[in-house]
Amino acid sequence: MIYFKIFLLALFLRLLCLGIIQYYEIPTLLTLEQTEKYLFSTNPPKEIQLADASDYYYTSINLEVPKFLGEYYGYSNWYERQPLHVLVLYLTKQSILFQILLSTLTVLLLFRMNHIVGLIYAFYPQSIIYSCMFTKVTLMVFLMVLAVYLFKKPYKIVIAFIIIQLMFTSIFNYFPHTSGIAVEFQRGLWNKFWGLWQPTFNHTFVLFGNWIQYIQMPFYILVMIAFLRSRVNYVWLIAFIMSIGAMIQYAHPFHREIIIPLILLNINEELFS
Repeated sequence: MIYFKIFLLALFLRLLCLGIIQYYEIPTLLTLEQTEKYLFSTNPPKEIQLADASDYYYTSINLEVPKFLGEYYGYSNWYERQPLHVLVLYLTKQSILFQILLSTLTVLLLFRMNHIVGLIYAFYPQSIIYSCMFTKVTLMVFLMVLAVYLFKKPYKIVIAFIIIQLMFTSIFNYFPHTSGIAVEFQRGLWNKFWGLWQPTFNHTFVLFGNWIQYIQMPFYILVMIAFLRSRVNYVWLIAFIMSIGAMIQYAHPFHREIIIPLILLNINEELFS
């Protein structure tokens, strides 16, 4: 019964967020025209952060890449850009309710592993907000938590993390050859490292304003301090791999979401073991 209650709680919070977004007509997706305009703009607005979700959405409709996206990123086939996510969007007919279900199941899996972490993640703003968008984050986090739930062995979890990253990697991450994407790779090493771990949150402020970021920042900093004080284990190894990958390629704060549940599990084990 307790698992059913946590499932309903997580589901309610995500549906509530979706209701707020729809009631106030908060844009979570750019039109194709807006996406093209913002990508090629020399001074794009903050809403450009929604461009990736628009890319996945429109490509997944018929598994065809809009021409300007191919020109900007440097690819022409749907499976060259976030292949697993685009395929899932295609198979589910771009269903936001499916995204919400995945996010809710993520909470349930975490709750089965640890009640405290599951309850925290049920209220975690990023999990709630991303479930109402077409970004890749919800699916990535679900697969990572599922891997932790199923495998348990640290080396298997690390391998699963690497495989998941590969399934969500775009071809231009290996062969960047357009001016649009090259800008990301030309950022300095520290800039790219900081881009991954800085106490800010993509998309949240675009949808709801900076106030929600300011509320989250102190909690995020406390979590990171607790993580840095925890003993070194496989979660540290995954964080190290992510950091190296960020410095070689590029990263933004939402890229770290895949291991936030692992960090919470690690901290909880450290505190209560």
